[in-house]
Amino acid sequence: MSVTSMVWDETTQERIRQAMRGEEDAGLAFALGARTLALLVVGTWLAIELPMPRVGYYLGLIGLFFVLGAAHYMTRRRSDNPTAWTALFIAIDSSLLAIALIFPNPLAESNAWPIQGNLRIHNDLYLYIWLALAAISYSPFLVVWTGITTMAAWSLATWWVTTLPNTITELNQHLATPADPTWTDETFGMFFDPYFVSLTAWQNQVVLYLIATALVAAAVWRSRNLLVRQARTERARGNLARFFSPNMVEQLAESDDALSEVRSQEVAVLFIDLVGFTRYSESLAPTEVIELLRSFHQRSAKVIFEHGGTIDKYMGDGIMATFGTPEPGAKDALSALHCALALSDTLAAWNRERQATGDAPIQTGIGLHFGAAVVGAVGDPRCLEFTVVGDTVNVASRLERLTRQRNHPIIVSGDTIGVAQAQAETDGEKALLDRFEQIEDAELRGRSARLPVWSAKHQADSLITPVTAET
Repeated sequence: MSVTSMVWDETTQERIRQAMRGEEDAGLAFALGARTLALLVVGTWLAIELPMPRVGYYLGLIGLFFVLGAAHYMTRRRSDNPTAWTALFIAIDSSLLAIALIFPNPLAESNAWPIQGNLRIHNDLYLYIWLALAAISYSPFLVVWTGITTMAAWSLATWWVTTLPNTITELNQHLATPADPTWTDETFGMFFDPYFVSLTAWQNQVVLYLIATALVAAAVWRSRNLLVRQARTERARGNLARFFSPNMVEQLAESDDALSEVRSQEVAVLFIDLVGFTRYSESLAPTEVIELLRSFHQRSAKVIFEHGGTIDKYMGDGIMATFGTPEPGAKDALSALHCALALSDTLAAWNRERQATGDAPIQTGIGLHFGAAVVGAVGDPRCLEFTVVGDTVNVASRLERLTRQRNHPIIVSGDTIGVAQAQAETDGEKALLDRFEQIEDAELRGRSARLPVWSAKHQADSLITPVTAET
C-alpha cells in the first residue's frame, strides 16, 4: 500500500507552488472583474453627481483604468515573468490614481478651487479600493507592493503640492507659542486657509494605510497557509481512503508517524483472486480486461472497507487485504470471516448481473489466515509502502491457491476459526461460525505439519461462487 503522499518532497512542494500560482492567476482574473464593477459604480455615481464636461475627464480616467487592468491580465497570462509585469502595472495604477485624485480637472469650468484643496476632501479614501483589489489576488507580495507603491505615489504627489509657491504647511509658518493669546487665531487662520496642506494629516494617511496593508497581507498569507494545510490534509485523507476503512482515515491523516513504526502483531490476512483469469482474458480486448479488473477491484474494496479491512496491495487479478492494521482490534478475525462471506455474496450477485447481459460468470477463491506478522513501512523514503510480511501472509496465499484443489470458494485456517470463536460474544457471531465446517487438513509447502482448515458450508440458496480446479 503506497504512502508516498506522506513524503512531502520537492516535487510535492513544486506542485503546491504551481497550484498557488494558478490561484493567484484566478484571483487576478476575479480582481479584474471586481475592478471593472467598481469602476462602473464610481463612474455611474460621478455621472449623476457631476455635470458635463467636467465629468468627462473622470470618465476618461475610468476608461484608462479599465484598459490598464485588461492589459495587466493579458500580459501576466502570456509572460514568463508575470510577477514583474504585475509589479509594473500596479506602480502605473498607483501613480495614475494619485494624479487623478490630486491634480486639477482640466475640463472644469473654473479653476478657482486651489489644488491644495484636493488634499483636504478625503480623496485618500479611494486608495483603499486598490488595496482591497490586491487582496483578491491571493498574493501577500502583491498586497504589500500595492500598499507601498500606492502610498509612495500619494506621498510624492503631496510633496509636489507642498513645493508650490502659495502652499502653506506647518513647517513654513511661524506661529506664536500656545501661551500667546494670538496662537489660537493664527492656528485656525492657517487651518482654514485654502492653500494649507496638513503634513500631520499626510502622516496619518501614510501610517494608517501601511497598517491596513500589513493587516490585509497577513490575512492573505494566513489564508494561503490554511489552504496549503487543508490541501495536504485532504490529499492525505484521499490517498488513505483508497486503502483504509473510513473510520481509520481520520486517525492516520492527523498523525505524522502512524505508519513509520515497524512492529510485530497479530493480523488476519485475506487473499482473493479471480480463478482462470489469464485464460478468460485471452478472449477479451485489452480495454475489456482493464474494465473487468476495475469492476472486480471496486466491488471487493467496497466490501473490505465496510468490514474495517485494509487493502495491502492489488496484485493484478488478486487483492491482499488485512484486518488489524494499522492498529489491532478486538474482533479482527470475526471481521475477516464476515468479509470473506460478504465478498462471495457480492461477487455472486455480480455474476448474476453479468449472466443477464450475456457475459460469462467469473470464479473466485478466498484464503484467510490469522497469526503473527511484521507490520511497517518499507521501500525508498520517496516511495514508501506500508505492508504486512511473514509466514501468516504466506499461509493465507497458499490457502487461496488451495481453493482450486479442494473446489471450495473459501478456505480458512483453523487458527482463524479458533481466534474467532474466542472473540465471539453474541449469538449472531456464533451463527457466523456455524456457516463454516472443518474439512480435511491441508499440507502446505514450507510447513512440516498438516494445517487444520475450514470451508464455508455450501447451501442451496447460497450466493457463494463455486471454484473449479485450475492447473
